[in-house]
Amino acid sequence: MPAFGGKKILGKISEIVVGTFKVGDLIRMKDDCWWLGNHGTRFHTYTEKDRLVLVTKNDGLQREGFFYGRICSTGEERLWTADEFELVSSPR
Repeated sequence: MPAFGGKKILGKISEIVVGTFKVGDLIRMKDDCWWLGNHGTRFHTYTEKDRLVLVTKNDGLQREGFFYGRICSTGEERLWTADEFELVSSPR
């Protein structure tokens, strides 16, 4: 599948790709995620449900390995690093 500038071209449909994640993907913090260690202060107490994040936008940051995502349990939206997460489900 041809790719150009962080976008996959699918005929007339173009979907934005965030690292390895797409806007709308449900992802979860990996077990060895920096955010869950002592450096992540409040995040190290997160339960399994608190580790779910919905990818909301990328603002051109996908090539740098960053994306914006919303923590499902709190609604907090922030900038995250893609390598700290794994895919749970994708709407596509």
